[in-house]
Amino acid sequence: MIVYDPDILKEKEIITWLSRIHELIIQALIKREKDIDQDAIDRIASQLTEEGYALERFEQTTTA
Repeated sequence: MIVYDPDILKEKEIITWLSRIHELIIQALIKREKDIDQDAIDRIASQLTEEGYALERFEQTTTA
């Protein structure tokens, strides 16, 4: 579940962000041909930041 403030973050931005993450994960898997490790996650997060995605605008929540 993604919890967000629609006054700050629009649904389309979330979909774009998730699509980009998906694309980068697929690229990492093809390039490395193995599981995504912390190094790959850090590179993906760094690339998203460089592309202007403000990751701090997304809040991860869990439900029990």
